[in-house]
Amino acid sequence: LLQSHGLIAACAGLVVLLLGLQALSGDPQFRRDLRGAAFLFLGYLLLRTVDLYRGEHLPVGLHRVLELSWMLALTFGFIRLGVSLLLKIARVRSRPTPKILRDVLDGTLYLIATLIIVQREFRIDFSSLLAGSAIVSVVIGLALQETLGNLFAGLAIQLERPFQVGDTISVGNEIFGRIVQIGWRATRVENKRREVISLPNTTFSKQGVKNYSSGTEPVGFDTYVELTYDTPPNRV
Repeated sequence: LLQSHGLIAACAGLVVLLLGLQALSGDPQFRRDLRGAAFLFLGYLLLRTVDLYRGEHLPVGLHRVLELSWMLALTFGFIRLGVSLLLKIARVRSRPTPKILRDVLDGTLYLIATLIIVQREFRIDFSSLLAGSAIVSVVIGLALQETLGNLFAGLAIQLERPFQVGDTISVGNEIFGRIVQIGWRATRVENKRREVISLPNTTFSKQGVKNYSSGTEPVGFDTYVELTYDTPPNRV
């Protein structure tokens, strides 16, 4: 099937269909996903055409790399298309899906597909490599413990959505401001002095977060004034 000319024709028709859907869709995220899938299929068509007409004249090693490239482009195109359709259905039935969810799904499926295709094409035994890299994985995991903690905390924030960009929040007794960006590692808050504070995502899971935005601007917040016990009452 992979070597058939019918697959090339089918992918060419799929590219035209995706570009048409992308032009008609009013969902910006869905349009970006469709455009990305169409570019991957176009990459497959280009690489496959080169393989058909020039593959036999290339060195064996380069030819194998060319075959691996168009197989990955084809597989990644179907993965991107499948994930985009799945998230489109999820957005229709509930609420907007966070970008980080699409990135995690794409990255995981891309990695699995790459390992399978590379193992098939180059006959690589990944089991021995994984066994030999166990100690290295533990060391890297310990070194990146804080970074991974922030990453998963950011994923939890994006999925649970206790706040979103534009909301006014307070964290502890010191941070009060408006959310301007939610990233993989950190969330940025702009305070009343127009200062942008970058907070690690684990901060929000360790401390209580108050969200003052329920469709309107907040009507009040707490202010603490420190006084000594010998301050006269009339001055207080």
